[in-house]
Amino acid sequence: MGEKTRFRNHISIVIEQIGGFLLAALVTFFSTVVGEFEDFSNFSAASKDLRVYLLISLGIFLILLIVIFLDLRRWYKTYISIQGNTIVIEKETLNHKKNTIGIQNISNVNMERNLFERLIGTSKIKIDTNTLSTADQTDLKIVLKKDDAVRFQKHILMLMKDAKDQESEAEKETEIQFDIETSLEDMIKNGLFGMNLFSFLIILGGITMMITQIMTMMESGFGIGGVLKTLAQGIVLVAIFFSALWDILKNYIMYYGFKAARRKDTLYIQYGLLKKVSYQIPVDKIQAFKMNQTVIARIGHRYMAEIINVGMGDEQNEKSFLFPYCKMDQAKAYLEKLLPEFKESLNIETERQPASVWIVWLLPLTGFGIILGAATWIGCHLFEDYTSWIIAAAVLLTICVIWFMICSYKTKGIKMTDDTVILISGFMGRKYCFIKYGKIQYVELSQNFLASRYKIQKGKVYLLAGASENAQTIPYYRLKLTEGLKDRMLKRV
Repeated sequence: MGEKTRFRNHISIVIEQIGGFLLAALVTFFSTVVGEFEDFSNFSAASKDLRVYLLISLGIFLILLIVIFLDLRRWYKTYISIQGNTIVIEKETLNHKKNTIGIQNISNVNMERNLFERLIGTSKIKIDTNTLSTADQTDLKIVLKKDDAVRFQKHILMLMKDAKDQESEAEKETEIQFDIETSLEDMIKNGLFGMNLFSFLIILGGITMMITQIMTMMESGFGIGGVLKTLAQGIVLVAIFFSALWDILKNYIMYYGFKAARRKDTLYIQYGLLKKVSYQIPVDKIQAFKMNQTVIARIGHRYMAEIINVGMGDEQNEKSFLFPYCKMDQAKAYLEKLLPEFKESLNIETERQPASVWIVWLLPLTGFGIILGAATWIGCHLFEDYTSWIIAAAVLLTICVIWFMICSYKTKGIKMTDDTVILISGFMGRKYCFIKYGKIQYVELSQNFLASRYKIQKGKVYLLAGASENAQTIPYYRLKLTEGLKDRMLKRV
């Protein structure tokens, strides 16, 4: 880092933070105003309402100015520095606040660049720590010019390990020959098998509704009020449509150009088109290995893998993607190169939940039936004209609940080997989670009186990981396996 020991984030971080808020405020205001004025032909009659909305506009504008001022002030008064073996973040705002992160507590130092950052020449450093706390409390994001970000990352990595060894690793970093490099065909297949059917249905519904809106507007004429009202409603539909569309396209775009390599005890992973990420993950920080299947992937016998590691997972899109959807033989080949510690676990046949789970499920199913029956009876008496629709909806809902229970029974399971517990969750899709006993922080088990009678129980396994990954669900299993789980955890194999 040279002589620059105390510095600020690049000012572009302010634009990234408030950009979404500004856009949402403008869209909301526009939709509200247009919804109130369907007919602008008589401006004199609407002058009073227009004055009211002008005052509201002025108020919103002032609030936006205050938000921008506070964010700029927070940016200007926040300093980052490296002091010995610690990273210090000082916020000299209304209250002076200083956070100190010990180098020994850092688990990952990763770099990413979204499209905006690539256009202006900056990079984002994300520092994850060994903690179960939330990202705002313990993790750190630093936005710097690209060259400064590279130097900062290497400097922190050098502090994390022995200086001489880390320096040689940093010099070799640019010479890494990746063991796995996916093609465009691999990414197209990954997008296809990773498709969310629910998002696909939303897209179809959105297209249908937009066509209906356009046809309605054509029938009612092209008056200014009608056009603006349709446009306001269209904004909401378009937002929902593109949100669902992105959920489908992200598997094509997010993991484009995927590369991965294992060098000694470190995983190197790079991917991304609009947002490029580069991870360096110490293997000893990996808490678990996951293999996922969507409904389509389950039908096609394809698997996609992720890893759970210390510090990461606090954000929705912060995932350590390990390899794209592929068949089991290819998955084993990938694991042989990247995580041979888990390769043998793929050969294990897992056990389905015991049949007695259906008796245990009678308790919540009975409660659901009573509530649904009461709601249906009340609805039929209050809305007699819609009795047939209400009954049909109740029957459909009951069928859906029973269907999901059947899917749950056929999907979930568990298996305990000498060094790994394998947890399977999901309904129509399926998720495998492979956890070494030595990585388990603690286990929480529970059972109702029916489960106690039939000697089965369920629970959760807690890991040292991000908020979205630290708890992994244990499906119902036989009580006799509990002692085996305890013994293996104590041995820390």
